[in-house]
Amino acid sequence: MNPGDLLVLNQTRVIPARLYAHKETGGKIEILLLRREDELTWETLVGGKGMVKGKIVALQDGLKAEIIDVLDGSRRMVRFAEPVESHLPSDGQMPFPRIYTRD
Repeated sequence: MNPGDLLVLNQTRVIPARLYAHKETGGKIEILLLRREDELTWETLVGGKGMVKGKIVALQDGLKAEIIDVLDGSRRMVRFAEPVESHLPSDGQMPFPRIYTRD
């Protein structure tokens, strides 16, 4: 480093917050965890049709979650049957942005 240089340390931590689940009908959905509200409840983005209040979904390992509130757009409040953090190492994926290419 040279005099006048600035070193910035970034200690943010990205969690594997993208989860895939399925509805009782078998339809697939995607859940992106945004903000933890309490031990079981998260504000999320949910991709999938018919994700209304009261809808129950299950993660790949069977953890159940319920849509408890519909916010604007695809945002939903989701309550998990148990803390979801212990399921992230096995079920979660890093939320990298999708890259679209032209063919």
